[in-house]
Amino acid sequence: MNEMMIEVVVQILGELVLALIGAAGAWLMAKLAQQKNLTNIAAATGEAVEAARQTAAALQQTVVIGMKEASADGKLSEQDIQKLGILLLNTAMKKLSDPAKNILTAAGKDITAIIRDAAEEWVLGMKSPY
Repeated sequence: MNEMMIEVVVQILGELVLALIGAAGAWLMAKLAQQKNLTNIAAATGEAVEAARQTAAALQQTVVIGMKEASADGKLSEQDIQKLGILLLNTAMKKLSDPAKNILTAAGKDITAIIRDAAEEWVLGMKSPY
């Protein structure tokens, strides 16, 4: 009888250990997936930032200079700035890969805000003497 009881207890403990190993494995896989997801989001954000910087630089060379030269005071009007903003967003979005767009959208990130912020930072960097 004791042998049978010991056998049942050992079997129960064995199943409990297997269940704990399975749960630990599932937890570890979830953590690894979360880390991979964060890495993917960071890479997609980096791609959006780079697209914005490249686009801002290209617009500076190809459009902004001409707009400033065409204006009487040599400055951009509010309307010019709005046109540049739309052109920046459209051009940068075309440069951004579909997987990056999908990752950022799935993560709930505002792609247009990322692009605008990166371009604004680039413009401010141009104006700064440092």
